[in-house]
Amino acid sequence: MTSIPAEFYALANAFLFALHKMLSKKALRYSNAATAVISSTGPFFSLILTAIFLRDVERVTLRIVVSAAMIVGWVLLISWWK
Repeated sequence: MTSIPAEFYALANAFLFALHKMLSKKALRYSNAATAVISSTGPFFSLILTAIFLRDVERVTLRIVVSAAMIVGWVLLISWWK
């Protein structure tokens, strides 16, 4: 059995990330501001999933929690500003 080289995974990751960004921007163009609020909660869910699945690898510090809260908070503030 042959193993897949790490370069393949790096290139596949780069391609899928670019595709994700392109499709996300296209989707936001055809939606309203409420969708932007929902899509901006990514750091919050990343924080939770990191704490659950990567607890042996990555430590969730107070600095990371505050940073994620600031990102989500600013997007909520901007989206609801009149």
